[in-house]
Amino acid sequence: MKNIMTLTLSPKKPNRASDNEYTTGHEATIFQEEKTGTFGYRYHGVNHHGQYYQSQDVTGFKTKDAATKDALENYNIGTGC
Repeated sequence: MKNIMTLTLSPKKPNRASDNEYTTGHEATIFQEEKTGTFGYRYHGVNHHGQYYQSQDVTGFKTKDAATKDALENYNIGTGC
């Protein structure tokens, strides 16, 4: 799997520091599956409890643009809650 790009979906980029400080935020990473040549995405970030989360991969897109469009259209601010 080859990561292509990461999109910040929230007003601030998520961050989790070692001293229990955190910035809540959500991102989507667009990737290409090298075996099949198809594209996909996953959501990840820091939820309002300060916990890192990562969704399951959504795959099977023929183009990077199609995966990006789907990630943006299906983004829900509560993804990591």
